[in-house]
Amino acid sequence: GKMFYALGEGVTEASYNGSWAGGKRSGLGILTMANGDRYEGHWLDDKKEGPGRYFYKSTNKVKRELLHSLQAGKILTHPTTIFH
Repeated sequence: GKMFYALGEGVTEASYNGSWAGGKRSGLGILTMANGDRYEGHWLDDKKEGPGRYFYKSTNKVKRELLHSLQAGKILTHPTTIFH
């Protein structure tokens, strides 16, 4: 399914297109920001989880991440690689 995050009437901040579970982003999905940047990757309980990639429109760079949720709501980010 698809969801739009609005700043105000007629102004879209971001859109999400992907899988849902229990009304939350879960599974594979794409979050596209108003400036053209986007995140493609896995979600769990409305949070980025597992492998994913950020695409930066203004610089044409890609950042790859592997995120794992830890106890007490902390996030561990493994080393990232930025390439053109």
